[in-house]
Amino acid sequence: IRFGLAVGATISPRSIFARKNYFYPDLPKGYQISQYELPVVQGGSLTIMVGDVEKTVHLTRAHLEEDAGKSLHEDFHGMSGIDLNRAGTPLLEIVTEPDLAGPEEAVAYAKALHALVRWIGICERALGLMCDRAMSRELNPGKFLSGQQTIQNWIAESAAEIKASRLLVLHTAEKIEKEGAKAAKEDISTIKFFVSDVLMKVLDRAIQVHGALGITDDTLLSFWYRHERGARIYDGPDEVHKSVLAKSILKSRALNGGI
Repeated sequence: IRFGLAVGATISPRSIFARKNYFYPDLPKGYQISQYELPVVQGGSLTIMVGDVEKTVHLTRAHLEEDAGKSLHEDFHGMSGIDLNRAGTPLLEIVTEPDLAGPEEAVAYAKALHALVRWIGICERALGLMCDRAMSRELNPGKFLSGQQTIQNWIAESAAEIKASRLLVLHTAEKIEKEGAKAAKEDISTIKFFVSDVLMKVLDRAIQVHGALGITDDTLLSFWYRHERGARIYDGPDEVHKSVLAKSILKSRALNGGI
């Protein structure tokens, strides 16, 4: 549902799971549980940058289903292997319209989609880790880190920024649904630099609350910080999206009689 709202899709108030019967070597039970008639997410779009060109990829649907096994051919001479480790685990399958014209666009789409799904979820998880650490780390007997004003400010600021990011995404999704992606161009550009900036701020605060532990691989925080730094590059640098937003604001100001 969160993914559907983020891409401006229609969320189905009712979904049906169907039993899809077919035989395949990596599906030994002979059927797969999947949404068919009423997928949870219908429609939506995602804007990507291919070089310096902005392009909108339209989504057909996103539905929940169970994963099948995986056939392995390259590691077995003259035969095939079957990997059933993920069989039966849930997944979200996303189907697009035929908008992608080549491998470069497909890669840009996959990166943008991956980043969008991860950002707010990672922010929420990092805030939870920050709170847990603050409430459990004692400065002195009976005096916890959570009692410090600076830490309380960080927690409050992080919660507010995450809520603002979520509301921004919801507002943009609603505008896309009612007016189309072109009308939401300013909002889309805002999301691309604002939410990625919130992500890095929340991660940085969480790492500081954890101290030296925060920069080790004993928590997920350092991993997220290293890998999600690319969130501000995946879909074009922050400066590109800020420039798009600023030019749009200045143009609107000039048209409305500004200096």
